[in-house]
Amino acid sequence: MLRLPESLKRYGTTLKLVMRCENKAIYSQYYGDDLVGYEVVKIRILKSRFVKIFNRIEPERETYPSTGQWGIYGWTYMTLEKAIERYNQL
Repeated sequence: MLRLPESLKRYGTTLKLVMRCENKAIYSQYYGDDLVGYEVVKIRILKSRFVKIFNRIEPERETYPSTGQWGIYGWTYMTLEKAIERYNQL
């Protein structure tokens, strides 16, 4: 299974892993060199599937919440303290 990377780019920001366990994580969010917040996410698993248009099998993998899933599987906080509070509630 493919795991979420420790660093990724989304919507013009860079996310860097702060902490994680099996099914949740905190990423620090940077815009350029500036720390702008923290994202707390529930890590979900997408099953392996065949993608006909590309004629290939995508392996089972962890997935980061989409913008439409924010508030259900992901939350943004301005401080690490608030992010850790939410992380511990999950």
